[in-house]
Amino acid sequence: MNMVKNKFNLFEFKSLLSILLFTTLFACVEQKAQTQSTDQTDKKASSPQIKPASAATTSQQESVLVGTELNFPPFGFKDQQGQPTGFEVDLLKEIAQVENLNLQFVPLQRDKFVEGLQSKQYRLATAAIVINKERSDQVDFSDAILNYDREIYLLDNEKNHHLKTVADFKGKKLAASRSFNTAQDIVGSADNVIKKDTFYLALKAMYQGEVDGTLGDSRVLEYFIKQSPEIKTRKISLGEQKRDLAFAVQKGDAALLAKINHGLATVKNNGTYQKLLEKWFN
Repeated sequence: MNMVKNKFNLFEFKSLLSILLFTTLFACVEQKAQTQSTDQTDKKASSPQIKPASAATTSQQESVLVGTELNFPPFGFKDQQGQPTGFEVDLLKEIAQVENLNLQFVPLQRDKFVEGLQSKQYRLATAAIVINKERSDQVDFSDAILNYDREIYLLDNEKNHHLKTVADFKGKKLAASRSFNTAQDIVGSADNVIKKDTFYLALKAMYQGEVDGTLGDSRVLEYFIKQSPEIKTRKISLGEQKRDLAFAVQKGDAALLAKINHGLATVKNNGTYQKLLEKWFN
């Protein structure tokens, strides 16, 4: 009987001890959890919240609708995938990276870009646009992005060794784009001028021996000559004053104009501009 009672007391003691140990352990765990929770809350309250860089960049981008001529290489045209490319397109993309702009290209007619800007079809226009006084009264121009003059390209061979100046082309044959009216004055007769739809076709006529030279804008001819480096050519300048090309924005859009000019200066200073010249012309 006493043995049974002792066993029972021993059982009660062990049970009570287990309960006390469990209660103490649970209290310690709960206290630790509360302490960690409090520490984490304090850290969150005192630490700045960091947003992903990509999200911040995207939200700060300014969208700009750009009207461009996409049938005028090397300034603007479509690549094999149908995407805008060319010297001016590349230059604008580099400026956009500097200024955090999101460019959206839409087509324009080169002879209608002023109307497009004035009617707000786009905020910026690019299509080998020449700066002049009349246009400056209607739109605002960026700083000059490129200059050019008019030149005669001819094959550098023995047959043409005597053709050294513009005057030497009197009585000779020239090919030119249909938009050029100077060729007749140089050769002396409209019969000695072959008009072509594009500068490329005018050069092709020279390559095939149909004419003695090709008259055109220096930058455009440089680009097409670059495509056929195996053909030796040389050029003769007409000696005219070089003309400046620029981007155009809506009259009074000072904010966009400032960004374009700042971005342009940046890519000129960091060497990017020179690389684009070498890619498309030199």
